[in-house]
Amino acid sequence: MVGEIACCHRQRASSARTYAERGWSTSTSARSRLPFTCGYGRRRIRLGARGLRNRHGRRISLIGWSLGGIYARELARRFAPDVRQVITLASPFRDVEATNVPRFLRERTRGRGLPDEADYRRMLDAPLPVPTTAIYSRTDGIAAWRSCCLEEGPFSESLEVESSHLGIGHHPVALLAIADRLAQPEDAWKHFTPPPGWRWPLVPRRRTPSRDEPPR
Repeated sequence: MVGEIACCHRQRASSARTYAERGWSTSTSARSRLPFTCGYGRRRIRLGARGLRNRHGRRISLIGWSLGGIYARELARRFAPDVRQVITLASPFRDVEATNVPRFLRERTRGRGLPDEADYRRMLDAPLPVPTTAIYSRTDGIAAWRSCCLEEGPFSESLEVESSHLGIGHHPVALLAIADRLAQPEDAWKHFTPPPGWRWPLVPRRRTPSRDEPPR
C-alpha cells in the first residue's frame, strides 16, 4: 500500500523468505485523499486483494506506510475474511490532521472535501476485526507519533522504532518487525517478542497507550 519505489525494498527482503508481495500503485501521501472516496480506486484495490487471495489460496497480509496504512486498515475492515493481518508504518489513523505539514499545504493538496468526510475520519481508529500491528517512531518528524499508536489488545499492538517518517519503510528494525509478523503461522498471531539478548534500539519496543490519550 505504498508507491512502487518504496515497495521494492520490502520486495527484495520478502522474496528471500518466499513471500509473494505486490505494490498497489497508490499515490504519495501529499497528493492523496482519504481512502475509498474514489469509486475507481476502491474497485481497483478490492479486485487486487481478491485476486491475490484467489491466486495464492491464502489470506493476505496488508502493509501500509503513512496514508497507505489507513488504506490498508480500511481495506481490512471491509474485507476481513480475505485479510490475515494489517501492519502500519507511521500511519496517523487516530488523527489524520496530527502532522507537521503546514495547514496551507494540506488544504492545497487535499482537494474538495466530501459531505461525510468528518464522520469518516472519526471512525478511522475504530478497532479492526483482524490482528493489527502499528509501527511508529517518536522521532517521526511529520506524523504525531501518538496518532500512529494502537490500544493494545489480544490481537493488536504498537511497536516503537527510532526512525524518521520518510525512513521508516526502509529502517532495518522496522523490517525486522515486519518479517517477524509475517513469519507467524496463519491463525496463530502473537504479540511481538524480541530475540533473546536483543535490546532497544536494535529491536522494536512495545507501547500500550490509553484509549483516552490524545493523539497529538
